[in-house]
Amino acid sequence: MMGGEIDDYRPIVELPDFITGSFSFFQRIDSQWRTGPGGLIGLDYTVIPMMAKIYSVEVDAELMDDIATMEASAIKTIMRNART
Repeated sequence: MMGGEIDDYRPIVELPDFITGSFSFFQRIDSQWRTGPGGLIGLDYTVIPMMAKIYSVEVDAELMDDIATMEASAIKTIMRNART
């Protein structure tokens, strides 16, 4: 099947209320990965202010900590899956 909406391809995840805002924003920037000759490096943090403005998200220390935690987990999962 081709096409559809991006949400058609995302798994359903149950989250506690305190993280839903950060997770939703992370989903908005999850196409902004930097790569190099050795593979995945991490998220391109330079897009965060622009995307936050577009989606009316306040960038604060809590959001950045949440993004860093989700980024680290995503990198770990991606790298583990790349080896299998």
